[in-house]
Order: sequence, then C-alpha cells, then structure tokens
Amino acid sequence: MIGIATNTAAVDVVWRNLMGAVPDAVIVSDASGQIVYVNTAVTRFFGYQPTDLLGQPVEILVPRTVRGQHKSHRAAYHSEPRRRFMGFGSDLRAVRADGSEFPVAISLGYTTSPSGNLVIAIVQDLSDLRERDRSIENLTQRMVRDTKLEEVNKELEAFSFSVSHDLRAPLRVVDGFSQVLKEDYFDKLDDYGRDCINRIRTAAQRMGQLIDDLLNLSRITRSDMVTTDVDLSAMTREIVEMMMAAYPDQKVELAIEEGMVAHGDARLLRIALENLLSNAWKFSSGQPTARIEIGRSKSTRGETYFVRDNGAGFDMAYADKLFGAFQRMHNAQAFPGTGIGLATVQRIINRHSGRVWATSEINKGATFYFTLFQEAGNGIQYNPTG
Repeated sequence: MIGIATNTAAVDVVWRNLMGAVPDAVIVSDASGQIVYVNTAVTRFFGYQPTDLLGQPVEILVPRTVRGQHKSHRAAYHSEPRRRFMGFGSDLRAVRADGSEFPVAISLGYTTSPSGNLVIAIVQDLSDLRERDRSIENLTQRMVRDTKLEEVNKELEAFSFSVSHDLRAPLRVVDGFSQVLKEDYFDKLDDYGRDCINRIRTAAQRMGQLIDDLLNLSRITRSDMVTTDVDLSAMTREIVEMMMAAYPDQKVELAIEEGMVAHGDARLLRIALENLLSNAWKFSSGQPTARIEIGRSKSTRGETYFVRDNGAGFDMAYADKLFGAFQRMHNAQAFPGTGIGLATVQRIINRHSGRVWATSEINKGATFYFTLFQEAGNGIQYNPTG
C-alpha cells in the first residue's frame, strides 16, 4: 500500500484559491444554516462583501416570502444530504442586498468536517438566460404573427388583383355604350338626359382610374425589388420637368437639394417621388406662386428625406388616416384624385424597411418625410422626431 501524506494548510490554501476562481457564487453553510464560507463572486451576485455574510443565516439570501419554507427544506436536506441540482425549469429566486430578486439555479453538495456536515451551494444567475429566453419567445411570436400577416396580405393582394381585372369587362361595356349614346343620341335628349349621360361617362372614367390605381398598388407589393444607389436629386429634376410641361400655367418655385443619393429600388422610388411631388403640385395649385422643396436632414440614425409645399395642408387630427387607400382629406372637385397615391407611397417605403409620416397646418402647406432601410416596423409614423 502506498501512503500519501497531506499538508492540511496547503490543501486549504489550494481549495480557497480554487473556490475564488469559480465564476459562480459559492456559499458553504453548516448544520445550523450559518454561512461559514463564501467566495468573492458573491459580491457580484448579491451585492454583499464576503465578510458581511460570514456567520449570517443562509436565509438572508432567500426571498422573505419563502424563508420559513427554506428552513424546513434545509433541515430535511441535512437529515439526508445528497447531490442535488435545482432551478432550471422552475421559478427559484435569490435576493440581493438591495432587496431585488433574481432567478437562479443552484447545485447542492455536501462534505464532512469535525463539526458536522457542510452544505456547499453553487449559485448561477439566470437573469441573462431568462432575458434571452424571453427575447427568443418574443421573436418567435413576432415571426409567427408576421408570417400570418404576410399570408393574409398576399391573399388580399391576389383578391384585389383578380377583382380589378374582373371589373374591367363590365366597365368597358358601360363606358362603350354611354359613348354611343353621347355620339348618336345626344341631340335627341333633353337637358336632364344629357346630364345623365355625362354623369355616367364621368363615373365610368373615374372607376377605370380606380381600377388602374388598385392594379398598380397590387403590382408594387408583389414585384421583386432590385436595389442600387439612386440619385434622388436627378430623379426629382426629371419628374419636375414632366410636371412643368404638363402644367405650364402653374407658377412654381422649386428648391431641390443636390447630392441626394439613396440605396433602394429605382423604379419604386420614382413612383413614390412622383406621388409625393404630384400631391405637392396639386395641393399648392391654389397659391399665386407655389413653393415646393425637396431635401433631406441627417442624424445619427441616417438620412430623412422630405417633400414640402405651401399648399392647402390638412388637419393633423386625421393624420392616422392619411396613408390609407381611398382616404381623402379634401373635396374631390377642388383637388381631383382617387386617394391611392399616399397608400402607394406608404407601401413602397415599407418595402424599403423605412418610415413615412407627415406634418401640416391647414392652408399652410404640408411636409412629407420618409426614411429608407433604417427601422423596420409598420412603416407609418407621424412624429418627425420619432
């Protein structure tokens, strides 16, 4: 038999150094529940200095609501000590010096000493793990919700596309026969009859425009995106030139910031700018001289683009309806349109993971803001500092 001599003092130093290196909190208590040893990690976990805990009952680290139960469990454990692991899958909690509680997992073990059994508890803080679990759960719920929402949106878009196509055939019949009546029988009708024909023609043409707008809105959502660097300044100048040619009698002062380059789908961004500029052009048409400004502002979160006019404006009390399909803030006779333009803008900005919002005062103009590839969300915000 080979004998092994041990140096008790040396072993004690090694053991204490080893426990001091353990990243989790180590707490040793005796049969009476008094703490006889802790490592330095208890300060990080519980907020106590190690010397503050020595001689204290171990229940000082247990929430007040369960201290009575803990004493009974501790006595039962000392009567039948065994290795035990607890905390994962249950709401086991510890309490810090400041009274705050946190979730823990505890590995229990025991050893003997001249004065009796000692219980060794190794405590793990599960706060970060629980937070990660909650984050994963929230992310999973959002993914499920977004998947369902995407499926619903696809069904609605397919339905819209189908209905729009199906409406075209009967509408062509109405439009065609009303045109025949106007060309061949207009002079045979009285004033009321001629007025009815004109109303039918106007309604049919408006319905045709609505169908076109619905189809365009559906295509925007369904089409694939091709992202590149897009010169928004040059694109704006091209759009403005076409508008000036279409409305030569309208006086407009323009301010277009140079050097605005954004990353996105050029085709979709052109449609968005065309709608925003068309709105600015239309709603400022009542001014002796319309003023339209296209620019950007920069912040730590990126660039925010805007289109500003000095036109009719709108009541901010109704801003939450601004980007809905067929929502109109003004009389259709004063400012013609179908109410699809801003809904189209909102969908395009959504596809670029951006935000779009507006500020306005009645008769003092409006400013429409948008960002691209900054913050994913519902795509609609009405606070420019958002």
